[in-house]
Amino acid sequence: MLDRLAPGSKREPREQLGDGSGSKSCDVDLTAGTGSLRGDLEVTVAVDGNESYDGGWQARQCAEIGAKPTSTGPGDASCLVTSPWVNGEARIDGRAWVDGDYEVRVTYQLVEPRNFPPGAEQDLRNLLAAAVDSLPVG
Repeated sequence: MLDRLAPGSKREPREQLGDGSGSKSCDVDLTAGTGSLRGDLEVTVAVDGNESYDGGWQARQCAEIGAKPTSTGPGDASCLVTSPWVNGEARIDGRAWVDGDYEVRVTYQLVEPRNFPPGAEQDLRNLLAAAVDSLPVG
């Protein structure tokens, strides 16, 4: 999948960990790769032990990317939207939540070219689902 979405690019891990909450991310700068792509790919898994990711939070986060939450998966609730080229970028943004404690975010932003590689939306859906499936719940 990474070879299609970000050929030749390197993963850059990042984490912010606290006592009851934290996040781990993997950022990929497409410009640093061997392909002709410019943009970013990011996957973030966050946890908050206070069940902060309630229905209101989920609705606001989905509205922010122009989507509505659904309970059809992945996770207990999720949303994903593909935005074609507008204002200098094309984007795929996804969010998912599990047990009110976990949030997963995926973002694929292209500056060049103006069109996504074939299968990019399905790849992001699969990435969102894989991140949800990796959570220690259930």
